[in-house]
Amino acid sequence: MKTPRVFEKCCAFCGAGNLACSRLSAGWRLERPARGRNSLPDDANSRLRTPRPANRLVRVTVSLVAFLGCGFACAQDTSKQIQQPQLGAMLTGDGAPRSVFGVTGSVTLGDAPSGGDPTSGSVPSILSMGCSRRMCLMKTDSALVSSAGSVVGSMPVVDAPAGPALFWFEGSPTAGQSALVYFPRSRQLARWQDGQLSPVDFDVTGEILSIGEATDGTLQFAVRNRAGTWIVRNSDVIVESLQGAGSELAGPVLLLHGGVLFATSDGLILRRPDQSELVFQLGPVEAELPSTTASEPRPSGSGAPSLAPIALSWLGENYVQVRVRGSGGADSNYALRVDLGHERLFLLPEPQP
Repeated sequence: MKTPRVFEKCCAFCGAGNLACSRLSAGWRLERPARGRNSLPDDANSRLRTPRPANRLVRVTVSLVAFLGCGFACAQDTSKQIQQPQLGAMLTGDGAPRSVFGVTGSVTLGDAPSGGDPTSGSVPSILSMGCSRRMCLMKTDSALVSSAGSVVGSMPVVDAPAGPALFWFEGSPTAGQSALVYFPRSRQLARWQDGQLSPVDFDVTGEILSIGEATDGTLQFAVRNRAGTWIVRNSDVIVESLQGAGSELAGPVLLLHGGVLFATSDGLILRRPDQSELVFQLGPVEAELPSTTASEPRPSGSGAPSLAPIALSWLGENYVQVRVRGSGGADSNYALRVDLGHERLFLLPEPQP
Protein backbone atom coordinates (compact mmCIF):
# COMPACT_ATOMS: atom_id res chain seq x y z
CA MET A 1 0.00 0.00 0.00
CA LYS A 2 1.33 3.42 -0.87
CA THR A 3 2.46 5.55 2.08
CA PRO A 4 -0.15 8.30 2.73
CA ARG A 5 0.93 11.83 2.07
CA VAL A 6 0.80 12.77 5.75
CA PHE A 7 3.56 10.26 6.41
CA GLU A 8 5.50 11.40 3.37
CA LYS A 9 5.61 14.84 4.99
CA CYS A 10 6.61 13.34 8.31
CA CYS A 11 9.36 11.33 6.66
CA ALA A 12 10.57 14.43 4.89
CA PHE A 13 10.78 16.20 8.28
CA CYS A 14 12.33 13.35 10.26
CA GLY A 15 14.41 11.91 7.46
CA ALA A 16 13.60 8.99 5.18
CA GLY A 17 15.66 6.62 7.33
CA ASN A 18 14.16 7.73 10.63
CA LEU A 19 12.93 4.84 12.76
CA ALA A 20 9.73 6.66 13.71
CA CYS A 21 8.90 7.28 10.06
CA SER A 22 9.39 3.65 9.05
CA ARG A 23 7.39 2.30 11.99
CA LEU A 24 4.43 4.59 11.56
CA SER A 25 4.33 4.17 7.80
CA ALA A 26 4.32 0.40 8.18
CA GLY A 27 1.51 0.61 10.73
CA TRP A 28 -0.81 2.70 8.49
CA ARG A 29 -4.11 0.89 7.89
CA LEU A 30 -6.70 3.38 6.63
CA GLU A 31 -8.97 1.11 4.57
CA ARG A 32 -11.44 2.40 1.99
CA PRO A 33 -14.93 0.83 1.76
CA ALA A 34 -14.85 -2.42 -0.17
CA ARG A 35 -16.35 -2.44 -3.65
CA GLY A 36 -18.86 -5.28 -3.25
CA ARG A 37 -22.43 -6.03 -4.28
CA ASN A 38 -23.89 -3.45 -1.92
CA SER A 39 -21.60 -0.64 -2.99
CA LEU A 40 -22.99 2.06 -5.21
CA PRO A 41 -21.87 2.36 -8.79
CA ASP A 42 -19.48 5.09 -9.76
CA ASP A 43 -22.20 7.27 -11.30
CA ALA A 44 -24.32 6.98 -8.11
CA ASN A 45 -21.33 7.86 -5.92
CA SER A 46 -20.66 10.87 -8.08
CA ARG A 47 -24.24 12.07 -7.52
CA LEU A 48 -24.42 11.26 -3.80
CA ARG A 49 -22.91 14.29 -2.07
CA THR A 50 -24.30 13.95 1.48
CA PRO A 51 -21.79 11.45 3.01
CA ARG A 52 -18.70 13.13 1.58
CA PRO A 53 -18.28 15.92 4.17
CA ALA A 54 -18.47 13.46 7.08
CA ASN A 55 -16.07 11.09 5.36
CA ARG A 56 -13.69 13.96 4.66
CA LEU A 57 -13.88 15.11 8.29
CA VAL A 58 -12.89 11.63 9.48
CA ARG A 59 -10.00 11.51 7.02
CA VAL A 60 -8.76 14.97 8.07
CA THR A 61 -9.02 14.05 11.76
CA VAL A 62 -7.19 10.78 11.23
CA SER A 63 -4.54 12.56 9.20
CA LEU A 64 -4.05 15.22 11.86
CA VAL A 65 -3.79 12.65 14.65
CA ALA A 66 -1.42 10.60 12.54
CA PHE A 67 0.78 13.59 11.82
CA LEU A 68 0.87 14.61 15.50
CA GLY A 69 1.69 11.05 16.47
CA CYS A 70 4.36 10.94 13.80
CA GLY A 71 5.86 14.19 15.07
CA PHE A 72 5.86 12.97 18.67
CA ALA A 73 7.48 9.67 17.72
CA CYS A 74 9.95 11.52 15.53
CA ALA A 75 10.89 13.81 18.42
CA GLN A 76 11.35 10.86 20.75
CA ASP A 77 13.50 9.01 18.26
CA THR A 78 15.56 12.07 17.34
CA SER A 79 16.12 13.14 20.96
CA LYS A 80 18.03 9.93 21.58
CA GLN A 81 20.52 11.00 18.94
CA ILE A 82 21.09 14.47 20.45
CA GLN A 83 23.76 14.81 23.11
CA GLN A 84 23.94 17.70 25.56
CA PRO A 85 26.98 19.92 25.07
CA GLN A 86 29.56 19.63 27.83
CA LEU A 87 30.80 22.91 29.30
CA GLY A 88 33.50 21.23 31.37
CA ALA A 89 33.72 19.83 34.89
CA MET A 90 33.38 21.21 38.40
CA LEU A 91 34.95 20.17 41.69
CA THR A 92 32.51 19.55 44.53
CA GLY A 93 33.14 20.35 48.18
CA ASP A 94 33.99 16.72 48.96
CA GLY A 95 36.70 16.63 46.29
CA ALA A 96 34.75 14.77 43.59
CA PRO A 97 34.77 15.87 39.92
CA ARG A 98 31.41 16.21 38.17
CA SER A 99 30.87 16.82 34.46
CA VAL A 100 28.76 19.90 33.64
CA PHE A 101 26.36 19.63 30.68
CA GLY A 102 24.08 22.17 29.04
CA VAL A 103 24.32 25.81 28.01
CA THR A 104 24.98 29.07 29.83
CA GLY A 105 22.46 29.46 32.64
CA SER A 106 20.88 26.01 32.21
CA VAL A 107 23.12 23.10 33.19
CA THR A 108 22.97 19.64 34.74
CA LEU A 109 25.65 17.61 36.47
CA GLY A 110 26.92 14.20 35.50
CA ASP A 111 27.26 11.28 37.90
CA ALA A 112 30.12 11.26 40.37
CA PRO A 113 32.75 8.58 39.67
CA SER A 114 33.07 5.86 42.29
CA GLY A 115 36.15 5.76 44.50
CA GLY A 116 39.16 3.70 43.55
CA ASP A 117 42.00 3.67 41.05
CA PRO A 118 42.01 6.70 38.66
CA THR A 119 43.08 4.48 35.76
CA SER A 120 39.88 2.45 36.07
CA GLY A 121 37.66 5.47 35.49
CA SER A 122 37.34 6.61 39.12
CA VAL A 123 39.43 9.04 41.11
CA PRO A 124 40.35 9.63 44.76
CA SER A 125 39.81 12.98 46.48
CA ILE A 126 40.85 15.86 44.23
CA LEU A 127 42.62 18.90 45.69
CA SER A 128 42.65 21.04 42.52
CA MET A 129 41.14 20.73 39.05
CA GLY A 130 41.09 22.68 35.82
CA CYS A 131 39.55 21.98 32.43
CA SER A 132 39.93 23.29 28.88
CA ARG A 133 38.23 22.45 25.59
CA ARG A 134 40.26 19.26 25.18
CA MET A 135 41.12 17.96 28.65
CA CYS A 136 40.84 18.15 32.43
CA LEU A 137 43.76 18.02 34.87
CA MET A 138 43.13 16.87 38.43
CA LYS A 139 45.64 17.09 41.28
CA THR A 140 45.48 14.59 44.11
CA ASP A 141 47.84 14.79 47.07
CA SER A 142 50.77 13.26 45.20
CA ALA A 143 49.70 12.69 41.58
CA LEU A 144 48.44 14.51 38.50
CA VAL A 145 45.53 12.90 36.67
CA SER A 146 44.70 13.74 33.05
CA SER A 147 41.35 13.24 31.39
CA ALA A 148 40.60 13.90 27.71
CA GLY A 149 37.44 16.01 27.87
CA SER A 150 35.62 13.96 30.53
CA VAL A 151 36.01 12.91 34.14
CA VAL A 152 35.34 9.26 33.35
CA GLY A 153 37.23 6.75 31.29
CA SER A 154 40.93 6.03 31.02
CA MET A 155 42.99 8.63 32.89
CA PRO A 156 46.81 8.83 32.67
CA VAL A 157 48.41 9.38 36.09
CA VAL A 158 51.90 10.70 36.85
CA ASP A 159 53.69 11.43 40.12
CA ALA A 160 53.69 15.09 41.09
CA PRO A 161 54.79 17.28 44.03
CA ALA A 162 52.53 17.10 47.07
CA GLY A 163 49.68 19.55 47.60
CA PRO A 164 47.32 21.50 45.34
CA ALA A 165 48.13 22.98 41.91
CA LEU A 166 47.37 25.96 39.66
CA PHE A 167 46.61 25.45 35.96
CA TRP A 168 46.85 27.39 32.72
CA PHE A 169 45.54 26.04 29.41
CA GLU A 170 46.39 27.20 25.91
CA GLY A 171 43.62 29.33 24.45
CA SER A 172 43.94 28.60 20.74
CA PRO A 173 41.10 26.47 19.25
CA THR A 174 43.77 24.38 17.55
CA ALA A 175 45.89 24.01 20.69
CA GLY A 176 46.82 20.50 21.68
CA GLN A 177 46.64 18.90 25.09
CA SER A 178 49.26 21.12 26.70
CA ALA A 179 49.08 23.09 29.96
CA LEU A 180 51.19 24.85 32.57
CA VAL A 181 50.99 23.47 36.11
CA TYR A 182 52.31 25.25 39.20
CA PHE A 183 52.81 23.49 42.55
CA PRO A 184 52.67 26.12 45.35
CA ARG A 185 54.14 24.07 48.17
CA SER A 186 57.34 23.24 46.33
CA ARG A 187 57.29 26.39 44.12
CA GLN A 188 57.77 24.29 40.99
CA LEU A 189 56.45 25.10 37.52
CA ALA A 190 56.04 22.45 34.83
CA ARG A 191 54.49 21.97 31.42
CA TRP A 192 52.10 19.07 30.90
CA GLN A 193 52.31 17.59 27.40
CA ASP A 194 51.99 14.10 25.94
CA GLY A 195 51.28 12.65 29.38
CA GLN A 196 54.47 14.00 30.95
CA LEU A 197 55.58 16.88 33.18
CA SER A 198 58.61 18.89 32.05
CA PRO A 199 60.19 21.48 34.40
CA VAL A 200 59.94 25.16 33.42
CA ASP A 201 62.40 27.70 34.83
CA PHE A 202 61.10 30.99 36.25
CA ASP A 203 62.32 33.79 38.52
CA VAL A 204 59.49 35.39 40.48
CA THR A 205 59.23 36.31 44.16
CA GLY A 206 56.15 36.55 46.37
CA GLU A 207 53.06 34.38 46.67
CA ILE A 208 52.02 33.14 43.24
CA LEU A 209 48.23 33.26 42.89
CA SER A 210 47.83 32.41 39.20
CA ILE A 211 49.93 31.53 36.16
CA GLY A 212 49.49 32.28 32.47
CA GLU A 213 51.02 33.18 29.15
CA ALA A 214 50.81 36.40 27.17
CA THR A 215 49.81 36.33 23.51
CA ASP A 216 53.51 36.17 22.57
CA GLY A 217 54.07 33.13 24.83
CA THR A 218 55.77 35.07 27.64
CA LEU A 219 55.16 33.66 31.11
CA GLN A 220 53.02 35.81 33.39
CA PHE A 221 52.21 35.47 37.07
CA ALA A 222 49.72 37.05 39.46
CA VAL A 223 51.67 37.55 42.69
CA ARG A 224 51.03 39.06 46.10
CA ASN A 225 53.81 40.59 48.17
CA ARG A 226 54.26 43.25 50.87
CA ALA A 227 53.52 46.02 48.38
CA GLY A 228 50.28 44.56 47.03
CA THR A 229 49.02 42.33 44.23
CA TRP A 230 50.53 42.47 40.75
CA ILE A 231 50.78 40.81 37.36
CA VAL A 232 54.46 40.29 36.61
CA ARG A 233 56.81 38.57 34.19
CA ASN A 234 60.05 36.82 34.95
CA SER A 235 62.51 38.76 37.11
CA ASP A 236 59.52 40.52 38.75
CA VAL A 237 58.95 42.85 35.79
CA ILE A 238 55.62 44.53 36.55
CA VAL A 239 52.94 44.30 33.87
CA GLU A 240 49.96 45.61 35.82
CA SER A 241 48.88 46.54 39.33
CA LEU A 242 45.68 45.11 40.79
CA GLN A 243 45.37 47.75 43.50
CA GLY A 244 42.71 49.97 41.93
CA ALA A 245 39.73 47.73 42.61
CA GLY A 246 37.93 50.19 44.91
CA SER A 247 38.41 47.90 47.92
CA GLU A 248 41.33 45.99 49.36
CA LEU A 249 42.31 43.04 47.19
CA ALA A 250 42.91 40.05 49.41
CA GLY A 251 41.18 37.23 47.56
CA PRO A 252 42.15 34.84 44.76
CA VAL A 253 43.21 35.88 41.25
CA LEU A 254 42.86 34.04 37.95
CA LEU A 255 44.65 35.12 34.79
CA LEU A 256 42.43 34.82 31.72
CA HIS A 257 42.84 34.89 27.95
CA GLY A 258 42.17 38.59 27.49
CA GLY A 259 41.87 39.80 31.07
CA VAL A 260 42.15 38.95 34.74
CA LEU A 261 39.55 37.88 37.30
CA PHE A 262 40.00 38.68 40.99
CA ALA A 263 37.93 38.69 44.16
CA THR A 264 37.47 41.55 46.60
CA SER A 265 35.16 42.10 49.55
CA ASP A 266 32.74 43.70 47.07
CA GLY A 267 32.56 40.73 44.71
CA LEU A 268 34.26 39.43 41.57
CA ILE A 269 35.92 41.88 39.21
CA LEU A 270 36.67 40.99 35.59
CA ARG A 271 39.18 43.46 34.17
CA ARG A 272 40.00 43.65 30.47
CA PRO A 273 43.30 44.80 28.93
CA ASP A 274 41.77 48.24 28.23
CA GLN A 275 41.14 48.54 32.02
CA SER A 276 37.36 48.30 31.65
CA GLU A 277 35.78 46.29 34.46
CA LEU A 278 32.68 44.21 35.16
CA VAL A 279 31.64 43.54 38.76
CA PHE A 280 29.71 40.42 39.78
CA GLN A 281 28.10 40.35 43.22
CA LEU A 282 28.36 37.12 45.18
CA GLY A 283 26.71 38.27 48.41
CA PRO A 284 28.37 38.31 51.84
CA VAL A 285 31.12 35.77 52.44
CA GLU A 286 33.21 34.87 55.43
CA ALA A 287 36.70 36.33 55.74
CA GLU A 288 39.38 34.13 57.26
CA LEU A 289 42.85 34.70 58.57
CA PRO A 290 45.76 33.72 56.31
CA SER A 291 45.94 29.96 55.87
CA THR A 292 49.00 27.84 55.18
CA THR A 293 47.03 24.73 54.21
CA ALA A 294 45.14 25.84 51.13
CA SER A 295 48.10 27.59 49.52
CA GLU A 296 51.77 28.31 50.05
CA PRO A 297 52.81 30.28 53.19
CA ARG A 298 52.13 33.99 52.94
CA PRO A 299 55.28 36.15 52.96
CA SER A 300 56.08 37.67 56.33
CA GLY A 301 54.86 41.21 56.72
CA SER A 302 51.72 40.66 54.68
CA GLY A 303 48.90 41.43 57.07
CA ALA A 304 46.05 41.54 54.55
CA PRO A 305 43.10 39.33 55.46
CA SER A 306 42.51 36.33 53.23
CA LEU A 307 39.27 35.53 51.41
CA ALA A 308 40.07 31.84 51.52
CA PRO A 309 36.39 30.76 51.21
CA ILE A 310 36.40 32.00 47.58
CA ALA A 311 38.19 29.76 45.08
CA LEU A 312 38.56 30.25 41.32
CA SER A 313 39.34 27.46 38.87
CA TRP A 314 38.91 26.63 35.19
CA LEU A 315 35.59 24.82 34.72
CA GLY A 316 36.06 24.67 30.95
CA GLU A 317 36.91 26.80 27.95
CA ASN A 318 35.62 30.34 28.72
CA TYR A 319 34.04 29.17 31.99
CA VAL A 320 35.35 29.65 35.54
CA GLN A 321 34.08 27.84 38.61
CA VAL A 322 33.60 30.12 41.62
CA ARG A 323 33.31 28.30 44.94
CA VAL A 324 32.04 30.34 47.87
CA ARG A 325 31.67 29.31 51.49
CA GLY A 326 28.73 31.10 53.04
CA SER A 327 27.52 31.40 56.60
CA GLY A 328 27.53 28.12 58.50
CA GLY A 329 30.05 26.52 56.15
CA ALA A 330 27.54 25.96 53.33
CA ASP A 331 29.19 26.02 49.91
CA SER A 332 27.77 27.69 46.81
CA ASN A 333 29.12 27.00 43.35
CA TYR A 334 28.83 29.47 40.50
CA ALA A 335 29.94 29.39 36.88
CA LEU A 336 31.18 32.58 35.26
CA ARG A 337 31.36 32.86 31.49
CA VAL A 338 34.30 35.12 30.71
CA ASP A 339 34.58 35.43 26.92
CA LEU A 340 34.17 39.00 25.69
CA GLY A 341 30.58 40.03 25.07
CA HIS A 342 29.07 36.92 26.70
CA GLU A 343 29.93 37.51 30.37
CA ARG A 344 27.41 35.98 32.75
CA LEU A 345 27.40 34.59 36.29
CA PHE A 346 24.98 31.79 37.16
CA LEU A 347 24.48 29.32 39.99
CA LEU A 348 25.49 25.70 39.45
CA PRO A 349 23.18 22.89 40.63
CA GLU A 350 23.85 21.30 43.99
CA PRO A 351 25.49 17.90 43.52
CA GLN A 352 23.23 15.00 44.45
CA PRO A 353 24.75 11.98 46.23
